[in-house]
Amino acid sequence: MLCTAVLAMASCNLFKSASDEEYIAPSVPDNIAPTLAEQPEAKPAKKTADLYKLIDPQTMEQVLQYKPPAGWMTGGKSDCIPQNPTVPHFFYVYAVSPDAEMKFATSSNMQLGGQGRIDQDPLLQPNTLAEKLFVPAAQKDYNLNNVQIVEALYEQAPDAVQRKQNHIQQGAAMGMRFTDVRCLNYKLKVKGTRNGKEYYVFYMAPMDIIETQPGMSFVHTAEMISVVSWGGPMGTESKVEKLATEAFQTLEFNQNFLKLRQETAQILTQQPIAEANKKWDIIRQRHLQNMRDSDRRLGEFLEKSDRDHKRVMGGGGSGSSGSGSMLDKWDEYIKDVDRVDNPNGGEMYIDNRYDHAWINSDNEIMYMDSPSFNPNENAAFNNREWKRVR
Repeated sequence: MLCTAVLAMASCNLFKSASDEEYIAPSVPDNIAPTLAEQPEAKPAKKTADLYKLIDPQTMEQVLQYKPPAGWMTGGKSDCIPQNPTVPHFFYVYAVSPDAEMKFATSSNMQLGGQGRIDQDPLLQPNTLAEKLFVPAAQKDYNLNNVQIVEALYEQAPDAVQRKQNHIQQGAAMGMRFTDVRCLNYKLKVKGTRNGKEYYVFYMAPMDIIETQPGMSFVHTAEMISVVSWGGPMGTESKVEKLATEAFQTLEFNQNFLKLRQETAQILTQQPIAEANKKWDIIRQRHLQNMRDSDRRLGEFLEKSDRDHKRVMGGGGSGSSGSGSMLDKWDEYIKDVDRVDNPNGGEMYIDNRYDHAWINSDNEIMYMDSPSFNPNENAAFNNREWKRVR
């Protein structure tokens, strides 16, 4: 069941580490070094896109990876938001069937806060939550019209006892006493139309609501953990849920990025926003410098390989000419990315294992191998403008 897969995603302790994907300057024996230097402008053959990798544009760190169904288009976005202490990082990942009829997606945690008791907050009523948050999401992300709520409800989470106990223990460690803790699963089904055809969308998310009384009044926070959605034409519900479940069971978060995100969240909750932003920039620059240091070590190795090769071939010279472009190409290949201009401004990295890539005004990227697919001409995507970047 997809519910089980999402609950597994919700716990950082259950995330498999993708740290083996972290770029480390290789140590290559001298006897094969000339092979690399013989063709400084050459680039290894294009890899097959088996795992989709989401790269954060600010830190250049891989956020996550997962295996979409074979032949499906995939994409997403990553955005660090240091100005918002409740959501220091946002990600959104999706996969779309070749005919653009079926889709599933997952996004980062979402936090809601309110004054008073839990039962007094109208936003937390299942239908109100759907109307305020998910009906607009279905209109935008699934490009549906006339969206209607079919069913919206809370269910007691199967692991509610353990989740509640964890919250109580964490609160006690910080000197906090909670007056109410609820661990639920939020489930929603909506339907809508596109080009006269009826479609459905399911939303599901584990949801923890915590109430406390810091003074004379009550306050509460609700966190929706890894919101998952899947949709398509009526009659495909079971098929798409099965594909989404299988795909999300392969989802792995990069532990290095999780540590960076945790460090960001800590300074945001402990510092005024202006000061927190300064510290975030220091963290980001330090992280980028570490990556540049790795690139420098690789550059030194490549330059030495070039010099050794020219010495063996009798060419002499420093070997520095051309090594910069060789370093850029090899470094980008190791990360499975190419550096391109972003139509929305600046530069960006895109996955080079796909033949084609498009980006929209929200910086969502879509990858595919089909040369004929144009999202601007497809009813599932033409509610926003897309530009080809590969």
